[in-house]
Amino acid sequence: MGSYHYLVGEALAIYGVEGADAFSLANIIFFSIQIFVNIAFGLLALSILPALNKKRKHDQG
Repeated sequence: MGSYHYLVGEALAIYGVEGADAFSLANIIFFSIQIFVNIAFGLLALSILPALNKKRKHDQG
């Protein structure tokens, strides 16, 4: 899939983990991090954007 998946597979091969298992673990870790980051930044945006929009609306009128 990508360099991350390849490198994780190669690193786990050193420890005797087979290719399919290493690829599965790389996918689980990769997508878990992606979901966490999307949720974290989404919540951050939900908390910051109303304050920024309120300030911008106050400055205009």
